[in-house]
Amino acid sequence: MTACTVTILPHGIIKTCDSGTTILDVLTDAGLHIKSPCGGRGTCGKCLVKAEGTLLPSEGTENQFIQARPGLRLACLARIAGDTIIHIPLQRDSSILKSVPDPSSLFAAAIDLGTTTVQISLVDLKNGASYTIDSFLNPQRRYGHDVIARIAACPDHDKRRELVRLIRESLKRSLVDSAGDLAIPLSSITKLVFAGNTVMTYLLLDLDPAPLGTFPYTATVRDFRNIPGGELFPGSSFNPEIHALPAASAYLGGDLLGGLTLLDRVGLDRNTFFFDMGTNGEMFLRNDGDDIYAASCAMGPALEGMNISSGMTAEEGGINHVRLRDGAVEFDVLGGGEPAGITGTGIIDIIAILLHAGMLKDSGAFDKKALAASPLKNLHTAEDGASVILHRHAALTQKDIRAVQLAKGASLAAAHLLLQEARCDARSIRNVIIAGSFGENLDLDNFRRLAFLPNFPGARYHFFGNTSLKAAEQACLDDTFIMRATDLRDRIHVVELSDHPSFHETFMTSLDFSISA
Repeated sequence: MTACTVTILPHGIIKTCDSGTTILDVLTDAGLHIKSPCGGRGTCGKCLVKAEGTLLPSEGTENQFIQARPGLRLACLARIAGDTIIHIPLQRDSSILKSVPDPSSLFAAAIDLGTTTVQISLVDLKNGASYTIDSFLNPQRRYGHDVIARIAACPDHDKRRELVRLIRESLKRSLVDSAGDLAIPLSSITKLVFAGNTVMTYLLLDLDPAPLGTFPYTATVRDFRNIPGGELFPGSSFNPEIHALPAASAYLGGDLLGGLTLLDRVGLDRNTFFFDMGTNGEMFLRNDGDDIYAASCAMGPALEGMNISSGMTAEEGGINHVRLRDGAVEFDVLGGGEPAGITGTGIIDIIAILLHAGMLKDSGAFDKKALAASPLKNLHTAEDGASVILHRHAALTQKDIRAVQLAKGASLAAAHLLLQEARCDARSIRNVIIAGSFGENLDLDNFRRLAFLPNFPGARYHFFGNTSLKAAEQACLDDTFIMRATDLRDRIHVVELSDHPSFHETFMTSLDFSISA
């Protein structure tokens, strides 16, 4: 392959890459993040950049977005063929903090290290206030959308080194840029606290993840305190105090323990079921005897908009709510304007509507006769009957529905087995906590219609938002938070589903969208 020199302006960064590399990959290698909420599949059109030099000609999907826009290319699809100059704007997301009340304060950064998305808050150590400063797709996703794929890449030394470099470089660039935007010295950020699943924490700290992915799936290191800043950011004068929330097992990490500790502090400690929805679904329950049982399940990235034909993360342009009103299908778009794709909550709404209308069977298969005869306005069926269309950038295919089924089958099976192992009747649960950014826009009725969890008839449902990030924020302010998380961790009965004798059968019976679940 030919080596190409890429200059990124106005940052003044020069990178070398092989011919055929996408612009998005070059930017990611440089620790720079532009909007690509569809995960780089070329379906949302959000990653337009100005590019000049030697690039392969545009074709297919890219042409739909760059017509009559000379000089612009879609970063996720445009491939470099020779020396190239890329211009990207310095502007940051309008929802991100622009200034801090007291720039003379000392700060900490709380970081939710998600498999799909990384979110960062700045915590004022003087007044305890926290501010969102950045959110970006995890750059490690090029090695797979889930933790298993990333573990599988690590026996190759170069790939493991690249996985570590990608996340560290992205974090450093985000913190440097954020400090510059807020007009505070980088040195005023004196502490970093991470919360994430065990695999993401290992890849951040360059710990060998191989034992996490091979039987008996052991987390050889479970505590991560007092990590030297120079270890994460070698060659840099940036030397903050670094901690990460502890892990319970190979697939129960600091994100789950953060949620457990937060709920413990507000008195939700008995007859409580907690579910953190993400690529790696994590759940725990505390029964009436205050025993703690926890499990994880591989849900995949479908509910975060990845691996879905028109899917995208919950950003501007995403359809996040769909409803049926007077026989017509209506939808809301984040930020208003033209839809660019469908978010996970929008996907759940559409599936619930199709089930209600009889156009989708509980088995997850389209009823093609019902689709053809559908009286619903604003919802169209593809000629081959294999997808329904809300908008030219928003369709749902049979394959998409199967991806959601796999996620919901995994979570429902895990929850049933967790209840079984804890000898807990679903009727005794009084509080169900839905965590994760996903829950903030979730229609509870539609979520329950799809049966992601068992029926908890006596429970109240609560949405707690991103408990992983909130826990990291608390740990920035309270040195005892991680100690309490460790104490609770040591009380957990971990239910390992990978070798549970009933998991496969329970999973297969949990795939249907059945209300009786």
